[in-house]
Amino acid sequence: MRNVEVRLHRDFAIGSTNPRLFGAFLEHLGRCVYGGIFEPGHPTADAKGFRKDVLALVPMDDLALLEKLEDEADVRAARAALAEIERTGEKPIPWEQVKAKLAAKRLRKKKG
Repeated sequence: MRNVEVRLHRDFAIGSTNPRLFGAFLEHLGRCVYGGIFEPGHPTADAKGFRKDVLALVPMDDLALLEKLEDEADVRAARAALAEIERTGEKPIPWEQVKAKLAAKRLRKKKG
């Protein structure tokens, strides 16, 4: 993965910035996203894993933006994983094998 550096200087503005951009970096603030607004399995989580109790405090426009950002992050991660597979020549794990492993893990968890 490449590192990117962004430098901002108030005297060299080339355009305006949407104010919502400044709320788009929640993921880097510790538990704001994971364990905060996004927590699959939490009693108040919806089908996508977003906590309804926290969402009640978030304006709908911001929620749509957060969902879009999360989806985009998932796509970037998938593309990076595919690029890594291609670069290393590693073979991907078949989906059926992953499902079987997850099912076995759930079964062990139920018994334990």
